[in-house]
Amino acid sequence: MKNVNIAEGIPSIMRFKAISKVFVFFLIIFFLFNAITSMVLAQNSPPTLTKGTVTPRMGRPNIEYLFTVTYTDVDNDRPTSVKVFIDQVDFEMEEVDSTDLNYSDGKEYLFSMVLGEGAYSIYYSADDGNGNVVNTQSFTLSVTWSVGHYDIIHFIEDKIFPGLLLVLVVLFVVVLVLCLISIFMALQLRRIAKELKGRGEGEEELEEEGKEHTKQDVEEKPTQ
Repeated sequence: MKNVNIAEGIPSIMRFKAISKVFVFFLIIFFLFNAITSMVLAQNSPPTLTKGTVTPRMGRPNIEYLFTVTYTDVDNDRPTSVKVFIDQVDFEMEEVDSTDLNYSDGKEYLFSMVLGEGAYSIYYSADDGNGNVVNTQSFTLSVTWSVGHYDIIHFIEDKIFPGLLLVLVVLFVVVLVLCLISIFMALQLRRIAKELKGRGEGEEELEEEGKEHTKQDVEEKPTQ
């Protein structure tokens, strides 16, 4: 029968107890931290977004649209972001008054953008930085040339005038090219006319010289 050395086993048991105490200590800290965090988060109220709108609500294409919303937080939490979503694309909004640091009574944010023709789905979103993200109900923004959404002057300026201007530019280019061709042809005809005139004058001179020679020959024959 072997003798068990009890003294050798005592340090191992003490080491195990010490590790267990450390583990239990950190486990208690972990649960306390979670409990405190949960209490803090439970006490923090989510923000609200109100007065989310766009001006004009219905309008013509190629003009600037102004998006506005009011952020309110009873805990006076400064938002980490206030955004407007336009057809699922988010755009960061700006503070109307950067000196206003009181968020509990409402603070206005804005964003502006030029939009083309179409129907856009719009909603607003905000994050108070404490895990509370809120979204507004979506609405549709109609940007169209339909009757009632534009006046005749703007329609001519934005819809007809660009096309008319393009036609006028094309006509100007065509006329300019035709004028250049006409000038070139006129210069060529003028050069040809000068050459023909020069040839005609040369032939007349030769003919005159021939007549002179013939006349001299006739006059010289009797004297011989």
